[in-house]
Amino acid sequence: MSDETPLDARKAQREQRYEPVLLHFGENQVPKEVQKEAWKACDALVQVFKECSKKRTFSVSWACQRELQDMTQCLYEYETDENNIRRARWKVAKEHPSAVKGYRKVKDD
Repeated sequence: MSDETPLDARKAQREQRYEPVLLHFGENQVPKEVQKEAWKACDALVQVFKECSKKRTFSVSWACQRELQDMTQCLYEYETDENNIRRARWKVAKEHPSAVKGYRKVKDD
């Protein structure tokens, strides 16, 4: 049986249909939050690149080129995904309620 209450279910539905409109401060926090989450999501590839580049200086640019491309691609895909941006916007709104101007309906794809 699910631990989700009817109130939790309604909140989840609201978050799918609406997104917060944030003040300037809040909007500035969204990319930072997305980037922070992207680094967490791509941690395995970050560690592979880190391991490859540990004992290198100038040769990193060609010795670890594939690892760098994989890591960069993962970060890019995460940071440009609309769902991740929307999730970060909600997180900022919850952490900083005073930064919320209102709510707008999410455009259907």
